[in-house]
Amino acid sequence: MSDFQSAVEAFLGPDWRSDGDRILRHARHAVHLIPLDAIPSPETCLALSDRFESMGDTLVHLWEDTWRRDTLITRSRLRAMSGRFARVSARLTDVRPVTRPERDRFFTHNHLQGTVKMKYGYGLFLKDKYQNAGFNVTDGCVAMAGFGALRPMPSRGEGYRSGELVRFANALDHLVVGGLDKLVQAFLRDHAPDDVMTYADRDWSTGGSYEKLGFRRVGATPVQFFWLDPDTLIRYYPERLDVDPDPRWIRVFNTGNYKYLLEKR
Repeated sequence: MSDFQSAVEAFLGPDWRSDGDRILRHARHAVHLIPLDAIPSPETCLALSDRFESMGDTLVHLWEDTWRRDTLITRSRLRAMSGRFARVSARLTDVRPVTRPERDRFFTHNHLQGTVKMKYGYGLFLKDKYQNAGFNVTDGCVAMAGFGALRPMPSRGEGYRSGELVRFANALDHLVVGGLDKLVQAFLRDHAPDDVMTYADRDWSTGGSYEKLGFRRVGATPVQFFWLDPDTLIRYYPERLDVDPDPRWIRVFNTGNYKYLLEKR
């Protein structure tokens, strides 16, 4: 057993049991461990994802570099799968627009893929009377969503505009029940797009939270390959490299994304 697998098993605890080669399972959740010295094929990972989704279960592909690089965020998401989080009702929050520095700061600390360029952002902030209710968050923000600029879609009709949800995250170790819906509704109210599209990272999700809000799965993106620097644990897109990768670098991948669309009713 690798140090990576031993560390993850120790973190998850005895409630998680082995369910096949490098797969740990708890209730309706499973974690597929991918050590850097024993990388499976993309086809193997996709087949595993499909098998667990067909059973109504969630499978996470946990790469060793993600475990080592994004320590706090990864552990927060794994704790959430074990039911270890602070539950916050969206009714305890107010929604308001957030500035670019606020967006960058929040997503850098709470989203596995960090921050990204976006046009609009909304945050859920605890109402004043709940600020000291035991929730451990910075500036009272418990969840945030970021949206891209509206894009004209003339092929769908004159004046048709499409929005994109590009980031969503809860604060570490918190789950805002109804939070995503409240944030999306704020964007719809203020900007009135004809639809909103988004992507679900197949390494971590099947997109069930989007489907509950009325999003419809409309496609999937292919596997994306990267070059991983084993010293810095930074992943590089091959097409963005100006030079050949170092011979020591490791070829890794993700399982792509599901594409979702929410159309105006």
